[in-house]
Amino acid sequence: MISPPPSNPHPRIILKELTDTHHIQSYHSLLTHPTAAQWSISAQPTSLEESRTSLLAKMPTEEEPWRGIWGIFLLDGGCEEDGDGDGGNGVGANGGKFIGTIGFPVEAVVGYRLMPEYWGKGYMTEALKMFLVMWFGREGNQKYDKLSAGIDPENIGSRRVLEKAGFVKGAYVKDAVQMPTEAGRWSDIQVFEFQRGFLGEGDE
Repeated sequence: MISPPPSNPHPRIILKELTDTHHIQSYHSLLTHPTAAQWSISAQPTSLEESRTSLLAKMPTEEEPWRGIWGIFLLDGGCEEDGDGDGGNGVGANGGKFIGTIGFPVEAVVGYRLMPEYWGKGYMTEALKMFLVMWFGREGNQKYDKLSAGIDPENIGSRRVLEKAGFVKGAYVKDAVQMPTEAGRWSDIQVFEFQRGFLGEGDE
């Protein structure tokens, strides 16, 4: 599924639902990149098959139709809806390079990850804004009035992404999760929230 046009009149990216047949190598590279994974609360996969299992677990089911994971692709020539296997290098048939993911690890809780070479350039903010427009506009999602995101309070980059996209601070949870990369360290979680009525208010 390709995302609808975002509020940005000159988008640099496009969102596309991932599959384990076309995108697994790129997805695996993202999950196993040590810098990209530094804020993740999930353990890094140790094999391509573990990454495949992770990807399949994020796809919608009859019991959990809210599930989904979208790839973030550079819009430097487009990215066709089908027939765009990445060939192992993250590049689609029309030049749309894979740079990250966005989706739902938990119902109505958005999570995202971006290759480090694209940090600090506004790509994640653009992807999140595009995702919000797409999600709230999808048929069947009228029951959702709010989406949330939870971040480590020390993750300043992610906080800025959420704020630029229009999210506002919610609850603060002490010792919420144990980080897999730092045995024994428990991290607090700062929750951010986005109300359906905020659409358009976070534009830069």
